[in-house]
Amino acid sequence: MKRRIGRRERRRLYRIVREIYGLFNYGEWHVKYARIRYNYRLCEKEEIPLDRVGFYDLDTKLFWVDYRYDILDTLVHECLHVLYPDLAEYEICSLTKWVMNNMSRAQAKHVIEHVNHFLV
Repeated sequence: MKRRIGRRERRRLYRIVREIYGLFNYGEWHVKYARIRYNYRLCEKEEIPLDRVGFYDLDTKLFWVDYRYDILDTLVHECLHVLYPDLAEYEICSLTKWVMNNMSRAQAKHVIEHVNHFLV
């Protein structure tokens, strides 16, 4: 059974989701779906480990997401890296898990629909 979150946590979740929208609306970020994990050529070119399912490029403002894995989870995780660059990886993972566990069906649907406008 899903635990209900309090008003403060709801506001925090709402703010995070709005910030994700803002990356695309005002930050001009885009998303590219590709086979990333164990794609030796791409991982070598982008200098990322072979086991990654997503990453971002600050220069091109592009989120790369492996479409063979959980797209929403990966996208939220990478967006959080951009929004909170000072957080360590384990903190981003924890925040991603919290967002994914508390995001409503409507919020998830809106994020996916919104991001679809920014596919490359």
